[in-house]
Amino acid sequence: MSTVDFNKNVSAKYVFSPRTRGPRSPFLFPTPWRNPFDTFVRIQNPLANLTRSELESSVNDFVSDYNLQEIAPLLHKGALVAQRPDQFEYMPALDSTEKAVLTDEITHKWRQPRALYLTVILCSVGAAVQYVIQTLSSEIIFPSY
Repeated sequence: MSTVDFNKNVSAKYVFSPRTRGPRSPFLFPTPWRNPFDTFVRIQNPLANLTRSELESSVNDFVSDYNLQEIAPLLHKGALVAQRPDQFEYMPALDSTEKAVLTDEITHKWRQPRALYLTVILCSVGAAVQYVIQTLSSEIIFPSY
């Protein structure tokens, strides 16, 4: 049975991959939790390690670079929520209606306007029709014998 020392990159002949439940070569995958082909590895939040002052200065730079002074308070609130999305209920910068909207967004993920669903369906059907037309026209122009 192979063992993995988490203080070092690899301490065994084979590393146990959590995705495939089997051994992986340590030369292809140097650490068991940093497999680039593993779909279960979560992407780290780039805002999570910033301090509040760094986050505020980053938002201020963005606002000044793109001339968005009229929506600067919304961008500040959005950055705070994006930094810690699981703690938005405890943020004093958000009022009760904003917290209710965010809660509704979490509890009802698929509640979107009907026009959005109609647009996605029509674009998908249009892409399928375009594929069929291009395939048939290429067969008419360049027939395969």
